[in-house]
Amino acid sequence: MKANRNFFKMILAGVFAAAMTAVFTFTVLKINDESRLRDIAIKSQAQSSARDAYGGSLRILARDTSTSRLKLDAITSERDIVTLIQFLEEAGDVSGANVSVDAVSSGESEDALQSAIVLISASGSFDEIIHLLSIVESLPAASSINQFEIQKGEKGGDEWNIQVRVRFLVEGF
Repeated sequence: MKANRNFFKMILAGVFAAAMTAVFTFTVLKINDESRLRDIAIKSQAQSSARDAYGGSLRILARDTSTSRLKLDAITSERDIVTLIQFLEEAGDVSGANVSVDAVSSGESEDALQSAIVLISASGSFDEIIHLLSIVESLPAASSINQFEIQKGEKGGDEWNIQVRVRFLVEGF
C-alpha cells in the first residue's frame, strides 16, 4: 500500500510539475507577446508621426510655392512664337551676351502643334556665352537645341560668338 502511495505522490508531483511548467511557459509567452505588441504599437505610432510630419511638410511646401508654380505653369504653357522669341532676348539680358534673333522658320508638325526653328546669334565673353547656352537649354517651354556653334571672336581678346538653332513647339504661326 505504501508503494501505491509513493507512486501516487510521484504521479501527483509529475502532474504538478507539468502544470507548473505549462503555467510558467504560458506566462513567459504571454509576457513576450505583450512586449512584442507594445513594440509594434510604439513603432506604428512613430511611423504615423513621421507620415504626419512628412504630409505637413508637403502641404507647407505646396502652399509656399503656389505662386511660383502658377507663374511656371503660365510660362510652360506658352506656345506663342513672339513670346518665345522674347524669352530668348531676355536670356541675353540675363546672361550679359548681346543676342539677336536672325531667323525664324517653320518645321515639322506634331499633332496640333507645329515646330518653329529659331536661329539666334550672340557675342560676349566665354562665360556669358556659356551662361546664355545654359539658359536657352533650360527654357521653360517645349524646346530643344538642334545645333550650336561657338567660335572665338575675330577681334581677339575675350570676345566669343555663338549661333544656336532652337526648335520650339508652337500653336501655328
